[in-house]
Order: sequence, then C-alpha cells, then structure tokens
Amino acid sequence: MEDHRKAEIENWGKTLLFIIGKFLDAPIERILNIKQSQAYNNQFKTLKKDQFKGYIEITKDIYTKQGGFRQFWRGYPAIGPQALALYIAHSNQVTNGELLYKYLRFIGFEDNFQFTSYLLFQLFNQTALTVLAYPFHLINVKLNQEIGTTQQSRQFVSFKDAFRRLHYQTYDSLGVQQTYYRGVGSFLLTCMIYNQSFSLYNRLVHSFFSKLNKLEQNEQPNEFLKRKRNVMLNIALLMGAPIVTFLSYPFELVYRIQIAIMNQKQKQLNIIETFQDIIKKNGYKGLYNGVVLCNFRNLIFLFMNSLYGGISKKQSKEI
Repeated sequence: MEDHRKAEIENWGKTLLFIIGKFLDAPIERILNIKQSQAYNNQFKTLKKDQFKGYIEITKDIYTKQGGFRQFWRGYPAIGPQALALYIAHSNQVTNGELLYKYLRFIGFEDNFQFTSYLLFQLFNQTALTVLAYPFHLINVKLNQEIGTTQQSRQFVSFKDAFRRLHYQTYDSLGVQQTYYRGVGSFLLTCMIYNQSFSLYNRLVHSFFSKLNKLEQNEQPNEFLKRKRNVMLNIALLMGAPIVTFLSYPFELVYRIQIAIMNQKQKQLNIIETFQDIIKKNGYKGLYNGVVLCNFRNLIFLFMNSLYGGISKKQSKEI
C-alpha cells in the first residue's frame, strides 16, 4: 500500500514537471517547428514570403508580425491532454511491466542481464503513451508550423478548431489516411532511439563510475571527493544528450515534415521517401536542420528530470 502511494506521488510529480517543462519549452518548439518545416510550408508561397535565415529572424517575425508574445505559446491547450496521457501511461506502467515479464517467462525467454526485458518494456510503454498522446502532439506541431500574420491566412484558428476539423476533414482528396496519426511511425522511432540510446549511455556511465568507486573502497571516505564524483557523473550524463539527439533527430525532422505537407496537394511521403527528399533538396546536412535548438530543448527536459530526481532523493532521506 505504501509503495502504491509512493508510486502515485511520483507519477503526479512527473506529470507536473512535464507540464512545467512543456510551458518552458513552448517558445523553443514554436521556433523549431517553423525552422524544420519552412522548406515544405506552402504558406511561404501563398504569402509571398522569403524563408527565414535563422532563429533570430523567426523569433522577431513571431513577435512583431504574427500576434505578439502569446504567439510563442500557440497550441498550448495540447499540453493538458498530453500530460493526462502521460499520467495514464505511467499509472499503468507497473501493470504493463508485470504483464510483459509474465508473458516473456511464459514463452521461455530468459534475460540474465534483464536489459533486453527493460528495452522491450520501454517499447511496450512508449507505444501505449504514443497512442494516447500523439493526436494532441500532432495538432500542437501543426499549429506551431503556421506563419500567417492573420487568422484568415492560417489554416486553423485555434487548437479547438484544429481538433474539430481534423476529426471531420478526412483529407482523402489529398491522399492522407489516419489523419490523427500522420507521421506516428517516425515519431515512435524518434522516441525509442532517443530513450533507449540514453538508457544504454546511462548504463555505461554508471557502470564506469561504479568501477571507480570499487577501486577506491580501501581509501578513507572523503565528502569532497564524493561531491566531485557526483558532479563529474552529472556532466557525463549531460554530455550524452547531444549524442543521442544526433542519433534520433533525423526521424524527428521526418515526422514533422510529414505533418507539414499533410494538407497540401502533393504526394504524401512515407519515412524513406521523406529521407530521400530531404537529402535531394539539402544534402545530408539537411537531416540536421534545427538540431542545435533541438539539443537545447532536450537539455531542458533532462534538467527537469534531474531536478525531480534530486528532490525525490532529498525527501527519501528526510523520511
């Protein structure tokens, strides 16, 4: 009972930090979405507007021409449903894990290191979370990509308008099926590559520092040395963020381009075709268009998770 209560509090804590992180992240996402999709956004042709050259130019345009400061948070109502989906997924995480482990044992699967089972469990849980949250994320991305200076020059007036019209407007004439889940395959690959690469990196880093600690067991414990080691550990973990972002970013770019062209009268591209089109237009460097800002965004969420972990440990010690 106590463990269940602790898990529930932890779940609420993670959900709250997710909401805070998303609000902090919203302006970055707005700028990043425009940067990622502008080469595929027909609004630039319709409005006879040149593509933006950099992040500062995008920021100025949003503030001065697209409606002021609040336009950095365009699509923010999507944060609530996404947070709810995260809460539900985390609530079912333990149950999902138990069911998966029982099934693996039933079919005779043995994992001496338990890491393969962990990866399968993460895939299982990430898929469930994606099914719940992706439609709201898609609407958020779509609203963020629009650059119109007036409501008439935009496809959607608001989050509510986008949610209603995506529901009834099937886009069949444009060759788009599964409107709410357009680009979901590449989105899931982005999450899995990022999360699993980071999990593997964390495992290697902690294993390395664990071996260092064992080598120093015979030495007299030193509080300063422990703090220094913790700082080094956190720096090593932060260094991992750009590495795993580099691995997963092309898939993020792909699904956001798929969302950008879903309302345009052109061939709807699958994952491989989108990769080929990006390389054809901009070369291999085009696969990393916007990666610098993406790194900064990911570091914000990493910091929020570290903050929550630090608070949780402190509370455990006090108890």
